[in-house]
Amino acid sequence: MDRVFGMVYCVAKNCRTKSGQGIHLFTFPKDSERRELWIGNINRENFEPAPHSRLCALHFTPDQFVINPELAKSIGYTSKRNDLKDTAVPTVFKKDIKRKKSNSAQLKTLDLEEKESQS
Repeated sequence: MDRVFGMVYCVAKNCRTKSGQGIHLFTFPKDSERRELWIGNINRENFEPAPHSRLCALHFTPDQFVINPELAKSIGYTSKRNDLKDTAVPTVFKKDIKRKKSNSAQLKTLDLEEKESQS
């Protein structure tokens, strides 16, 4: 595994996650098909990830993790590891996420359909 020194940032557009915040940063997959899905979903024009490029855990739904973080929390299980499934693809981006105002920088997903139906 490559060692990255210094500050590492999430490459997703408008994401402010960086190393040291307690949010896992993932390397891009080596599998070309899945890698292209990640790049396409990031939706950054002419983006080609470098070896040090990372994407943070906030861009993945709970079901994309080996251990679902929401389920684990509900039963009191804590783990220092936050592994993605081999099939994980990022789908949560700025237009549909909102950070809580706390030091934990946890992700709050918005149910856009529910908001629209209330309008």
